Amino acid sequence: MRATRGRTLKSCRLVCLSLAALALATAGWAQEPFRLFPVSKGGKSGYITRDGRVRIAPRFDSAAEFHEGLARVTLGGRPAFVNTSGGVVFTPQFDSVGDFSEGLAFVQIGWKTNPSIGVTIEMGKWGYIDRTGRVAVPPQFDDAGDFSEGLAAVRLRVDESHYVTCPLQDPGSTSTSTKLYGYIDRAGRLLIPPQFEYAKPFSEGLAEVSNCSKPSFIDKTGAVVLRVTFDEAMSFKGGLAPVMFYRLDGALTGYIDKTGKVVWEPSR
Repeated sequence: MRATRGRTLKSCRLVCLSLAALALATAGWAQEPFRLFPVSKGGKSGYITRDGRVRIAPRFDSAAEFHEGLARVTLGGRPAFVNTSGGVVFTPQFDSVGDFSEGLAFVQIGWKTNPSIGVTIEMGKWGYIDRTGRVAVPPQFDDAGDFSEGLAAVRLRVDESHYVTCPLQDPGSTSTSTKLYGYIDRAGRLLIPPQFEYAKPFSEGLAEVSNCSKPSFIDKTGAVVLRVTFDEAMSFKGGLAPVMFYRLDGALTGYIDKTGKVVWEPSR
């Protein structure tokens, strides 16, 4: 009886280990992204697999990369979103749409041009839709960016007390910005008030913003945690952020860490 019980326990262990290994393998497979690549042929766009096989035959006027299982295409002069089988999921009724990021995509409505000279006369408003095409955040912003780490940069008109005025090269000349960027959450709530001339998506808990061409990094409360003495900075990836000095003969690029320490001096 004892020997039988021992064999039974051993068999259970082997089965459990096998199931665990299968679960890990399955999890790894599930996390492996299934990628399709946009291609063009005969003036139309479609998608191929990694090995060059046609997955979605070229039939679109244009095709962007897939994001979160959906790709933005143009069909008959209007934007649409397709799935990885090429089926049209929905056709948003907006003038412009972005790619999906964290389940939402920015959209623009009310964009107008002067047909006689082709100049934009009205930029319209920006909002967000979800993956079904439903409006998640109504168009109300003067510009909108992708969601990242739960927040997205949006541009709004501010009252005069919050204008940002910057000196120009000509002595005594200034430039004033009356529309500034802040950050909203997925519900459209303004969590960081508009106060920046430029704002980039959050990455590793920080976002690069700038006023008067002076970049800095903020945290998710909007507090400046790192001021940068370079001409430009990019988002943090892997704990480092690229920084640039611009010269007449080209740009010098280096890296800083999250304390602002230069870990690689800007160079070519």
